[in-house]
Amino acid sequence: MSITISYPFTLDPLGRIITTSDDNKIYLDKVMILLSTAVGQRPMNPLYGTDIFRALYECGGDYNQALIEVIQRAMATHLPMISVEEIEITDPDDSGVSLVNISFGFPDGTTEKVSLNSSYLNPDGTKIGDIA
Repeated sequence: MSITISYPFTLDPLGRIITTSDDNKIYLDKVMILLSTAVGQRPMNPLYGTDIFRALYECGGDYNQALIEVIQRAMATHLPMISVEEIEITDPDDSGVSLVNISFGFPDGTTEKVSLNSSYLNPDGTKIGDIA
């Protein structure tokens, strides 16, 4: 790969844009951008992104399966060179927040793990544990 802008977009103390040429950092940045983009959010590429936000409205075991499916589908479609090794979803705490740990395999054989915070939601959109 080449030199690209590092994600998240930041400036150094002199006002220069932070860049990277580390292939695995570039791959990880692409993963984070994909996971944080909702399908339909990009006007010129409306199919890019994930349906994670829609999966949040599933309940119980449906939520876990829906989340796994949308992540795997988006990765296979948009970043097929990166393999999803494992997706682990913790049980929600008292406030309805769970942790989604995703392990990725990069083309050079290394792996990286990212964690996302997620919430189980009631049908009205409030988090489980919220006062309705």
